[in-house]
Amino acid sequence: MNIKKLLKANNITARVLTRWSNPRCKFQYGEWVKPKGKLQIPGEVIAVSTADGKHIRAENRGHTRYFVKFSDGGVRGYYSNCLVVA
Repeated sequence: MNIKKLLKANNITARVLTRWSNPRCKFQYGEWVKPKGKLQIPGEVIAVSTADGKHIRAENRGHTRYFVKFSDGGVRGYYSNCLVVA
């Protein structure tokens, strides 16, 4: 039984914000990025994780997770230190 399913933009279960414009964020909504490492396919940033569902930057928080949508429609979450501008 395959318990992994493809994450789509409409079924992200984390607390996220979409269409933000905080200038302190490493990446902005709609920006094209690519993961570091083997999978270097560019994708579009569509969401960012939040601790409380309202604020992106919080105290005592490590790297922020950005959700990237790829050309096949799949979405993956990456920590900010694992992404570079495409």
